[in-house]
Amino acid sequence: MSEADARAEKAIKLWPSNPEPYVTRGLILESGGKLDAAIAAYRKALTLSANHAGAEQSLGLALAKKGQIAEGIKVLQEAAKQHPEDADLQAALGGTLVSANRLPEAVAALRASVAATPNSPAVLAMLGDALRRQGKEKLPEAIEILQKAHTMAPEDAMISTNLGSALAQAGRTKEAEALLQGSASQKGSDPSSFYNLASAMAVQGRYEEAISAAQSAVKSRPNFPEASALLASLYAVTGKLAEATQTVKPALVKNPKNPELHNAYGMVLMNQKQFALAGPQFKQALVLRPDFADARANYATMLTMQRQYAAAVPEFEKVLKAEPGNVKAQANLGIALLELRRYAEASEALAKAAQLAPTNPEIHARLGQALQKAGHAEEGRKEIEEAQRLKGGAPDKAGS
Repeated sequence: MSEADARAEKAIKLWPSNPEPYVTRGLILESGGKLDAAIAAYRKALTLSANHAGAEQSLGLALAKKGQIAEGIKVLQEAAKQHPEDADLQAALGGTLVSANRLPEAVAALRASVAATPNSPAVLAMLGDALRRQGKEKLPEAIEILQKAHTMAPEDAMISTNLGSALAQAGRTKEAEALLQGSASQKGSDPSSFYNLASAMAVQGRYEEAISAAQSAVKSRPNFPEASALLASLYAVTGKLAEATQTVKPALVKNPKNPELHNAYGMVLMNQKQFALAGPQFKQALVLRPDFADARANYATMLTMQRQYAAAVPEFEKVLKAEPGNVKAQANLGIALLELRRYAEASEALAKAAQLAPTNPEIHARLGQALQKAGHAEEGRKEIEEAQRLKGGAPDKAGS
């Protein structure tokens, strides 16, 4: 028994009706890995004082740590109602909701925490990252909040990582890479720095560099499912299918409910033209995360590879409803419509794709075809000429 543990035991004997020693005892037990005993201590504290904020917060977090996330959230939500001005409690609730991917609720809790303590860089960083995860519409606010947190704590690697990730998501890849490179180079840096750096490089089509960064992330944290999924996807894109399979299959065995791993494995199988096996992987990713636009886009792409264009069109449309600026989905929707001889719709879809990726020759060529088929010969000819002009340059990345 440690000295602190002994003091807590003594305090419990001296003041058996005081909840504080039980909370202290629980924290000591939890730090020693005795989670069940810690939970029992927190519950005992709450029998002595039903609205003890510290006991409620500790119990909720301990339950979430044990894997009982829904129960932990319920405890924290009840506590937050009783103590709406408690910034630490609201932050704990927000962080737990983020881990459960309940992002709108998380943002509300974290905003309440920021309102109570506006100068906490850690809470600002959590709020900014929760907003970032909600998609492109929330990115400007997310970046503004994360930049404020970064100004307050410029040496904090996690804040730099979150800001870099938001900048990369917004297409500000040079700024993102500068931040993420610095964060990843710090001694003892979080593996997320390498993961987000790899993501930023992949957006730019710098696949070999992205592979190196993703490898560093996996090496730093072997059970990092998102990094394994990214690495496998990068291997698949660069034709390294054996390496992709060796990366994703063991990770999927350890994390069978991770949607990103199912999506990555589907990509690997799709690139091997094992469509009968790839389809269920994409579908499972969508069961686990119904709003997973990348998995839906990959599933739709697989359908086009099988010439199932009519089935692919509504899938691409769902992707674009969620992510209107998705170049790959926009271009592939146009191509599917072109194959279905729906030339006017194909022209409209491909024109939007050309606006999103103006230097991609393949998109201009397909748009030219669609326009000519739709009876706009002169406009079509101009697009085909533009495609030929661009073929000597570096095209924007888009699917085909």
